[in-house]
Order: sequence, then structure tokens, then C-alpha cells
Amino acid sequence: IREEKDDTWFCEVPGTNRNSPMEDSGSTPGKSMETLEMVRDYFSLNTPDNLTLTELHKGFVRDERFAAVYGFFKGARVLRQAPLECLFSFICSSNNNIRRITSMVDKLCQTYGTEIGAVDGKAFYTFPTLYQMQRATETELRAMGFGYRAKYIVGTVAQLEVEGGEKALLALREKDRENSHKFLTRLPGVGSKV
Repeated sequence: IREEKDDTWFCEVPGTNRNSPMEDSGSTPGKSMETLEMVRDYFSLNTPDNLTLTELHKGFVRDERFAAVYGFFKGARVLRQAPLECLFSFICSSNNNIRRITSMVDKLCQTYGTEIGAVDGKAFYTFPTLYQMQRATETELRAMGFGYRAKYIVGTVAQLEVEGGEKALLALREKDRENSHKFLTRLPGVGSKV
């Protein structure tokens, strides 16, 4: 899934679903139930009791930051981003602006991810797996403009390998907030967001 100014693009590439790798069963890319479920999960469409977006917003507006933007963005929702991508995006967000964060995440995808296709000559890449991120070095990331975040990215990759990899991050969805917070703040470059 990639979001741009005017569009949201998503495509299934057989064998790239990290939660449940697909067998090569001849399924048509973009048509499997796994992809539909992934998109529903990402956009928070799978809710308890099949709540509508309007009903979800009633809960969201209790957060003062969400309430402040709700009137301007009626379709806004909380996204459930893949944990690894969310984690590294968070590390990139430290003392940064959205344009630069987006640029850094794109560089991670282009440098370490897998090209999945092109639209109108523009190539699209998956967010790299933890295995693909092991190729990253602090020197290389600094040369790409990540600055002090480079050591945090490399350190987090190494720490996640010790902690159980991407499965450990996915398991946080089932843990309470306090234990999830403790796990995440043990990772280099992760602390309380201001």
C-alpha cells in the first residue's frame, strides 16, 4: 500500500504477504481474500460489531488531536500500518517533517525493498523485510541523509533479531499497552513521542 497526494495504491504480489505467505496456487494478483483482509485491516474496516466509520469517529473524537482535524477530514481514520514499517517510520519521524519522513521511508523501500511493479513509469517497492534491512549499514544510511537516525535503524534491526523479529512486533497487537510500550522503548531510537 502506498499513499500519494491524490491516490492510494495497493496491489498484491503473490508470496509477499508477510502475515501469511501465499502458496503459488495460480491466484490472480490483487484478487485473493488475503489481500482483501489486509486492506480491511489497514484501513480499520474490521471493527468489533461491524461499526461504521461514523460510529468509530464518535470514539476517536475523544482524542483532542483527532477532534481538531475531524471537521476538515470526514473520511479520516486510524490506519493499522504493518508494524515493521510503522516502527521504522517512527524512528525516521524524530525531529522531522512529513516530507522528509516520507522521503526517508521511500529511500528505505527503494534501497532495501523489492520492486513490485510500475505505474506510468514510476516504480513501486515493498517496505523491506527485517531480513532485507540487515543489509543496511550506518555509513550507507548516513550517506542517504538519515543523519543520527542511521545508528538507531541499524541498532533496531539488530535488536529485533534478538527479540524475535517481525513476529515479535505482530505479537504486540495482542499485548496490553504497558507491555507493548516496554518492549518498544527497549529498541534504539524509540522513546515517548512528544
